[in-house]
Amino acid sequence: MKTSMVLPALVLAATNAFAATVPSQADWVDAKRFVTLPNGMQMAYVEMGNPEGNPVLMIHGYSDSSRTWSNVAPYLSDNRLLAIDLRSHGDSNTPECCHTLNDFANDASLFVSAMGLEKVDALGHSLVGMVSQAFAALHGDRVDNLVLLATSLGKGETGG
Repeated sequence: MKTSMVLPALVLAATNAFAATVPSQADWVDAKRFVTLPNGMQMAYVEMGNPEGNPVLMIHGYSDSSRTWSNVAPYLSDNRLLAIDLRSHGDSNTPECCHTLNDFANDASLFVSAMGLEKVDALGHSLVGMVSQAFAALHGDRVDNLVLLATSLGKGETGG
């Protein structure tokens, strides 16, 4: 190996070190953990990336699950990534009542507390990006940064 190739190889190896903690598609379900929130919700989640990194709460889109982040996570793996399954999605339980934006946002806040975190960066995708917005609005003391991907400002908003 030429000397000029050593540094890029070391940088690539360091970058991929945390990516190795991101489960493969085949291992995703086995990587799920569960936490019972104070409101009785049993929430499934996958924790990956750098355990000492900046905590990032990854909130999936409607009718999806934490797996939606599996292809993005390797690029963010220098952070502590927490990809959750919202209530009635993925492997989280389905309560008889309530499925409003506020309920989802409160679950997110309770999850952050249950993980022993004070603040997270929130990353929201698609329709459930509105959940991330509600989480930031209702629990702003829990959110450092909010990143929204392919979402809307609210019901009926078309943008443009």
